[in-house]
Amino acid sequence: MKNIIILLSLLFISCGKKVLMNNENNLKLTSYKVYKIETINDYYLIYAKKKDSLYKIVSKNDPSISGCEKIKLNNYYSFKLHSRRENAPTIGGVKLNPINYLDVHCYMYDKDTKICIDAKNGIFDLYYAENVNGLCFIKD
Repeated sequence: MKNIIILLSLLFISCGKKVLMNNENNLKLTSYKVYKIETINDYYLIYAKKKDSLYKIVSKNDPSISGCEKIKLNNYYSFKLHSRRENAPTIGGVKLNPINYLDVHCYMYDKDTKICIDAKNGIFDLYYAENVNGLCFIKD
């Protein structure tokens, strides 16, 4: 009887580890891994990777936010990203697109903050995440 209990315990532990490993693998496939965080003036630059694509996420520092999940290096997050280039401003109901959007390398975020793409390192656009405020990740 003792051997059966030990055998069943080992079986449950093994199955539990397999479920955890599957959940971790699914998270890695569907989420973004943060590999670098920088600051420029009042903005955070969060560098993330998903599969073979690289993303540069811009987020304004908001010191009033507290009690949130702080974004950390080498962790995975389900960012809700929006492209800066694909979300051109609209004036009078007309979407303004640059004449040659491939030549747009930098954007002014305020009068002192210019943030650029990093094409030489595989980053061809800037992004913002609707579920990020400063370095706070906002869970659904």
